[in-house]
Amino acid sequence: MRSLLLSLVLLFPSALMAQEAAPKPDLELDRFEQQMVEQCNAFRQRCGLRPLRPVKWLMDRARGHCKWMATANSMTHASGVQENIAAGQPDPVSVTNTWINSGGHNANMRTGADCIGVAAYRASNGTIYWCQQFASEPKPQAAVTAAPVVQNYQPVYNYGGGRRGRRGR
Repeated sequence: MRSLLLSLVLLFPSALMAQEAAPKPDLELDRFEQQMVEQCNAFRQRCGLRPLRPVKWLMDRARGHCKWMATANSMTHASGVQENIAAGQPDPVSVTNTWINSGGHNANMRTGADCIGVAAYRASNGTIYWCQQFASEPKPQAAVTAAPVVQNYQPVYNYGGGRRGRRGR
């Protein structure tokens, strides 16, 4: 049996290496984030546009900005990026409909960009802050400045802490 395994490894070393080197995805979306991307891309499809793909650097940027807004209880646009922000909507469908029914936000969703970053954070007062950011690859040189360290925020995309889902049911 050992000789058979050794023969297989010698004959097919790339199969063994590929199995060991299988990359781990560098980007995971939670349920709300996935729904936000799906809602935006469904709207873009209805407009005859190609879908946007989430990328790590833009997701990190959107998450950092959304976290800041929730902590500061402030709806303020980030600089250097095309973006939609909102606060108070209960779910991804509602916030997407809000943006679709607003001229400027609608135009942002129909952008010529290739990539999207999204986030949703719940502030300490229960308000959910939303962020969509759009960009084209490759990553801009001055992509993101570090988000300020924040405390006492409740990220919507984090199911931890004993909370019962995103809507506080």
